[in-house]
Amino acid sequence: MSLLMDVLRKLRDRERGSAVYPLLRSQRGRKMLTRRDLLMLGIFFTIGMTGTYIISELFLIEKTPEERGIVSPKKEEVKPPPSKVKEEEPPPAELREEKKEPPRSGERKKEIREESRTPPPRKTTDAKVKRQEGEDPRRLVLIADDLFRKGRLRESMEFYQRALSLNPSKDVANNLLVIYARLGLYTRAEDLLRRFPEEELVYSYAVELAGKGKIPEALSVAERFLSVDRKGLVHFAVGYARERAGELEEALKSYREAYRKDPQNPYFAANLARLLEATGDRETAYRLYRHLTGLQLTPELRILVEERLSYLASLVR
Repeated sequence: MSLLMDVLRKLRDRERGSAVYPLLRSQRGRKMLTRRDLLMLGIFFTIGMTGTYIISELFLIEKTPEERGIVSPKKEEVKPPPSKVKEEEPPPAELREEKKEPPRSGERKKEIREESRTPPPRKTTDAKVKRQEGEDPRRLVLIADDLFRKGRLRESMEFYQRALSLNPSKDVANNLLVIYARLGLYTRAEDLLRRFPEEELVYSYAVELAGKGKIPEALSVAERFLSVDRKGLVHFAVGYARERAGELEEALKSYREAYRKDPQNPYFAANLARLLEATGDRETAYRLYRHLTGLQLTPELRILVEERLSYLASLVR
């Protein structure tokens, strides 16, 4: 500013008392400013304006700390754009469900009547065959036997029943009774026994029940069919059930009766001898084992008889 004032003073001294700014006065008889003077004036003017701006910035205009650069302005959190969810493509036209109009009341009743007339479809398995006229009962028995060995008892039962309806056979009825015992179909078994009142069938059914722990059921059916006992099979079944129940004295009575009816049956004699030995009558058991050596025995039963004879030989003499 002091430099600017000095320049103005010099210009005033040149004019010697002139009160009018030299550039605005008439040029007649007056000396104009030189190019050097104008250049110096421009420089001083620029410096003055710069100084004025600096003074106003520092002292005159109040600014916030953020504008002065003292405190950095708070930055807002920049959130990423939301991810786009890929929409599934619509299913092909052949997979789209067609919208059907609900049936009218009259049409719905008609459909219900037609459905009620149509019997429900029967479930079939891979082993089942269609029942045809003139089917061979022997073929049905073979299929039933194969299913029985595989443990498919219910399917085997159906084939046995079909075979029995075509050709009443005691062997088929025997197998059916065993299946009924394992499946717990006692009513069917009772009906079949009334149809085939054979002691072999009663024996198979009662022994199967007793082996499965169904002692009351076994005793019930065996004692009710004692009247058909001819060869001792029903009495033996009663003795087997009694022994399984722990009633040894009652079991001995039934075993004795079975042996009395058929002394040539090796199983009757072997079971009676075994139970006599267990209850302490070794001499009678030894005689029965000696009797068994003259009968036709299976290899397993012959080994058992020889072992018991060897053991009892030193005790009874």
